[in-house]
Amino acid sequence: MSITNYESMKIPILKKSEYPTWKVKTLMYLEAMDPDYLDRIRDEPYIPTRLVERTETVLEHYVVKAKSDWTPEEKAHVLREPKIKNILHSSLDAVMSNRVIACKSAKEIWDTLET
Repeated sequence: MSITNYESMKIPILKKSEYPTWKVKTLMYLEAMDPDYLDRIRDEPYIPTRLVERTETVLEHYVVKAKSDWTPEEKAHVLREPKIKNILHSSLDAVMSNRVIACKSAKEIWDTLET
């Protein structure tokens, strides 16, 4: 199946009494769109970082990269987050969407819907 066919798939809509079915269908939908989407709902958002070498006074550590320093792969990873959030919000009615509107990440939306 081509990407065009995946993009034309219907997003599963959550109905209050059918959460278990919606969850399975949504996981399948997300995986079909991009297998890495599942990582984003299980983990925090991807944030590109770089290693700062150890000096005499500072231990080796990671810092967040400036957006201008992101590689194309890092940009693609970062862009997955708003795509997943859009998919999740698109699968909810207005009442359910209002329950997760303040969530900052796809993982937070997913976890909120789980409870």
